[in-house]
Amino acid sequence: SPLADAFVRDGSYANSNYGTDSQLVVKLDGTGNTRTAYVQFDLTGVGSISQAKLRLFGKLSDLYAPGLIAGVYGADGAAWSESALTSNNSPAVTTSSLASNTVIGKTGAWYEFDVTAYLQQQKALGRSKVTFAVRALSAGPTLMTFSSRETGNSPQLQISA
Repeated sequence: SPLADAFVRDGSYANSNYGTDSQLVVKLDGTGNTRTAYVQFDLTGVGSISQAKLRLFGKLSDLYAPGLIAGVYGADGAAWSESALTSNNSPAVTTSSLASNTVIGKTGAWYEFDVTAYLQQQKALGRSKVTFAVRALSAGPTLMTFSSRETGNSPQLQISA
């Protein structure tokens, strides 16, 4: 389970906090409409990593687009609080896209992102926490919504030794 998760929105909403929202909303659209989700996990106690997947339960808000692409990035793992996270203080994205997946339909489903190489690198650097940024890679009026840790289908980090 994640230590923290939240999404941020830019523009006039840049100081707003969505840390207790039941959804992690992701969207690429004009200023004020772009949203990025952040998810943080604890790696303490994790030994060797042969495979790692970030799993998100998500769907589209409507069917104006048949599918939208979500990309997962590594972000600054420095301490951040889901109750204080805003667009203005959000962690810096530190990698290119680690993985992507196409979200389709209005019915929730699990989407997996292979983050093996990134987690292996972070463990080798001695990091005990890791943060992922989830961004829309395709633009449009449709939202991608992923379940937050406040729901039964919270984000998961599945690690195999």
